[in-house]
Amino acid sequence: MVSTEKNDWVQAHEVLSRLAKERAAADAEEGRWLLAALRSAAHVHLGYGSFGEYVERLFGYKPRSTQEKLRVAEALEALPEVARALETGWLSWSAARELTRVAVAETERDWLEIASGKTVHQQEALVAGKSQGDRPASTSEPDSTRHVLRFEVASETLALFREAMNKLKRSSAPLDDDAALMLMARHLLVGPGDDGRASYQIALSVCRECGRGRQQASGELVAVGADVVAMAECDGQHLGPVAAPVTSESPVTSESPVTSESPAANERPASSERAHVGARAKQTVTPAMRRAVLRRDHHECVVPGCRNAVFLDLHHVELRSEGGRNVADN
Repeated sequence: MVSTEKNDWVQAHEVLSRLAKERAAADAEEGRWLLAALRSAAHVHLGYGSFGEYVERLFGYKPRSTQEKLRVAEALEALPEVARALETGWLSWSAARELTRVAVAETERDWLEIASGKTVHQQEALVAGKSQGDRPASTSEPDSTRHVLRFEVASETLALFREAMNKLKRSSAPLDDDAALMLMARHLLVGPGDDGRASYQIALSVCRECGRGRQQASGELVAVGADVVAMAECDGQHLGPVAAPVTSESPVTSESPVTSESPAANERPASSERAHVGARAKQTVTPAMRRAVLRRDHHECVVPGCRNAVFLDLHHVELRSEGGRNVADN
């Protein structure tokens, strides 16, 4: 005879399992209709000031949540197998959110197979460092990993922060949160006002063997993209080796600046040698050439579609590592 207690937990599990599947299906349907409402400008017809306000009134979602639901819904249009897994409750919305960051039509089946039976936290770890189109077995790139910033602040601080973000977004081309926060940080890290020098200062460590770069952040080294390292070599000011004792466990670093972000450093394997202080700073693009190029391009970014006119970096059209010349036309 089965006890009442066992019947209780069995029934609870069955109901919760059913609700989980129903919720996944509802999330899939909600995403489709949110996307349809956005594309048909339902909020405009109903007199709302923005689509975010419209959704907040209906569901209580914050703008960030609405953006993420729209992103996932749009991605699922090109991922029929992931969409079907969500609709049938085989996949939760949180899991679908992670897979849509990396999966494309050619790789979605691979991602579904490896995601099977894993928690959302485990799926986040699988996706970390991967780019759109990568397969689960692809090498993770630390500089591709996205990070989340969370702050608990007073109302006055929140008001000032929002006003600062709005001002940044009004003063330049449309910016996402990533670009706006980067601009705000660069304002604080402002360097020389001379057009011949980078307008802000940071330090990078660059491995001499593999070329990977890491940036100092409050005592921690954070991986940066290869494009940042390339611009550092191009537009940054190089300070030369920095004096530092060397042990068998501590690598030698030599300081030099990044492009628009200023100092960069080169790491090399540890030895019994001692690094020596460089005599003077130098940069690949001379100050005179930097000023001339900025004047030629009217202090505006020339990348198609970009209208930024602040914190500009110089870079070679044809990379020097591929034979490009260090001349103004390049």
